[in-house]
Amino acid sequence: KDKALGDLCVKAYNDWMIDEWCASVPGLYIPMMIGQLWDPKLMAEEIRRCAARGVRAVSFPESTTPFDLPSFHTDFWDPVWQAVCDTDIAVCIHIGTSGRTHLPSPDAPYSVAVALGPVNAQITFMDLLLSGIPERFPTIKIALSEGGIGWVPFALERVDRTWERHRFWAKMGDTRPSELFRRNFWVCFIDEYAGLESRAHIGVDRIMWGSDYPHKESSHPFSHEAMRAALAGVPHDETARMLGGNAASLYGFDLDALA
Repeated sequence: KDKALGDLCVKAYNDWMIDEWCASVPGLYIPMMIGQLWDPKLMAEEIRRCAARGVRAVSFPESTTPFDLPSFHTDFWDPVWQAVCDTDIAVCIHIGTSGRTHLPSPDAPYSVAVALGPVNAQITFMDLLLSGIPERFPTIKIALSEGGIGWVPFALERVDRTWERHRFWAKMGDTRPSELFRRNFWVCFIDEYAGLESRAHIGVDRIMWGSDYPHKESSHPFSHEAMRAALAGVPHDETARMLGGNAASLYGFDLDALA
């Protein structure tokens, strides 16, 4: 409730993340900040302040309405989107960060929510894709963390079909949604054979790998073995892009400095 204190806490966290956590091993980490969600203009100022200090990403919830804040389908967040475009930093959205997960029944065990993780990612993706944000901010970069990739080909096919048949009355814009995806979105996988088999339908340059360490979903400490199995037969250049090159490009990360 004390917004002045909240503002100081956000800035203190971001400064600690930059000055202590990431600075402990220079060049190894990709700095990601948090923001003042209650005030988009204040958050935009913080994005610019942190970007000037080397931050390459900002964490943002998968939905804002659970916090009684305006949705993606308003212009409320435009100062934030403008700031990330001006500073060329990525918006990272993780499933569950709205504080809710979509369950078919209130008494379903949490394992149902875990198994439906990619469904939550698809819901967020559609919400953002059809919000008008990519059209108004064509250079925005949005990464969906830990949401999987196997759902993407059908989601793109479905949303393009929706656009083709409903775009005029629904005022869906002039750009095919799949084109917006391949310009503005990145998706991430942990262990996923079906998604990798469909990589040509997704776009190899849109796919990034994450270990999800130290969570239970993680492939750690067998990540190398898991990736060798999942990527068996995949051309080396595609493997290199999905396992590091795409992330390096998205976040402006210097891989040569770590060589």
